[in-house]
Amino acid sequence: MDTLQNYLKTLLAKLWPRKLSLQLALFVSVLLALSMATFSWLTLEKEVERVTSNIQLQAKVLAKNISVTGADHLLRRDYTAIEYLLLRSVEFPGVRSIQLSDEKGKLLGDVSREKDKEPEAKYGQPELILPQENDALITVGNNAMVVWQPIILGDLLGWVRITYGLDSINAIRKSVITETILEGIGIIFLSLILLVIYVRRSTSTIERYT
Repeated sequence: MDTLQNYLKTLLAKLWPRKLSLQLALFVSVLLALSMATFSWLTLEKEVERVTSNIQLQAKVLAKNISVTGADHLLRRDYTAIEYLLLRSVEFPGVRSIQLSDEKGKLLGDVSREKDKEPEAKYGQPELILPQENDALITVGNNAMVVWQPIILGDLLGWVRITYGLDSINAIRKSVITETILEGIGIIFLSLILLVIYVRRSTSTIERYT
């Protein structure tokens, strides 16, 4: 009976340092992975903010250009020129659709472009629900950004509405998240191996002296 108890005590004494080393290695690995994930998330948010700011700047410039050119077409009631203007403008990167309406929201030009397809004009679409204020407006959603630009030439003549796709931002998010997950798994795996080797050497030295 005493021999069995001594054997169990010896076995427990050998297993305990190994168990402790595994727990320590796992804790450090998870801590490193969380630190890396936090850093990657902060970097992602800064990159998304930079890309969004660039898209908004491009959208404002395009909307103002269409507004200035479209004002002259509206005064002359040249709807063919308006449609041609929108068909050219919708080819800008990221633009999904452009609408130009009068001051009441009645569409005078409506074009859209799907991915890898030619731009096309639409007819007979319902009137636009216009902003309450006669000021430029940008609304950003999860998948699209909408830009409103008033056409003013003394008085309010109409509105330009541009819809931008945010596929580039979503692609950046997806890429960073995937890379972070893969790198986190790799860090945990390598850290476990290295820490287990290191801790086992230390515990084996302690066991030998003991």
